[in-house]
Amino acid sequence: MKATSAKIVAPRTFEFVEEELPALGDNEILIKMDSVGLCHSDLPRYTGKATIAVSSRGYRESVPVVFPCMVGHEPVGTVIDKGNKVTKFSIGDHVTGHMPTCFRTHLVINENAMIFKFPDSMPMDYRYCVAEPLGCIVNILNMATQQEPGKTAVVGCGHLGLLVISGLRALGIADITAVDLNNERLEFARQFGAAKTLNPAECDIRTAAFDLTEGHFFDTVMEITGSIRGLETACRIIKFAHENGMQNGRYIGRGRILTSSVFSGEETFPFGLAHDLMLRTPDVFNVHPSSAEDVLANDIRGVNMCIAGELPLHKMITHTCRFEDLHVGFDWLEHAPEGYNKGLVLFD
Repeated sequence: MKATSAKIVAPRTFEFVEEELPALGDNEILIKMDSVGLCHSDLPRYTGKATIAVSSRGYRESVPVVFPCMVGHEPVGTVIDKGNKVTKFSIGDHVTGHMPTCFRTHLVINENAMIFKFPDSMPMDYRYCVAEPLGCIVNILNMATQQEPGKTAVVGCGHLGLLVISGLRALGIADITAVDLNNERLEFARQFGAAKTLNPAECDIRTAAFDLTEGHFFDTVMEITGSIRGLETACRIIKFAHENGMQNGRYIGRGRILTSSVFSGEETFPFGLAHDLMLRTPDVFNVHPSSAEDVLANDIRGVNMCIAGELPLHKMITHTCRFEDLHVGFDWLEHAPEGYNKGLVLFD
């Protein structure tokens, strides 16, 4: 059987290649791809800047891109064949999870890979319930609630930021302030549970945060912008460890900044950010999925929260394209059109 793969053969250049699939092993399944989410973390490889690979010593590291290569790690598909010893899946099962190089029509993979079956009955189109970004959100929520989050801000209200807000509300956290440069996104943030909003383009963000929190600033800030400027904003509004930043002031505890951004742009590290890190001394945690104790468990919980309406990813997918128009989807990632939130690639 043959499958078609989208291979990056040069920066920003896809070529569709037809290849013979390998024979199924006893513990392998054949997945027909139904949809794959578009993710900004694939851009460095697509543009030829850098990629992640396994080193000769067995660990993952950032390395130069070698063409041809592939991207896509947010799959949803259907099992259409299985090996003789497969016990976890049946033919016809709809599956999702975290698999690499998924921009292809079919994929052969071991049944013990990071995939799982959807429930038989779904309240939405299963193709729009993509596990990988939902698992990312669960990891952020787990970290945010390891201690009482207190006054909470979410910087960046794309689909991940909106999902964080929705998830926090589902966990009973109501004192949430959304921060974004786009007023339309801030309106969406209110719809998904933010109690207050701030637009740094329309106010002095430090003063506004000071006034909004009655001089306390925020105990927990989640940064999901993809830009060092977003991290700078987070540091401007996080609380001081000592009252008003005075070393002889009352100690009130360190604030927490949770960042999940892939800072893939060529940005200068602002001096103001360096000063705020020194003055406010927050704990800064990287909450990428690799920090999770059990990544697959987070993905499963994320899908269950989506089904329950607590993480409504399916409502945040604003743009779809066909597999054969994959370059259009990556154009959206680089230059978001008006109203873009989350993109999805659909297969026949």
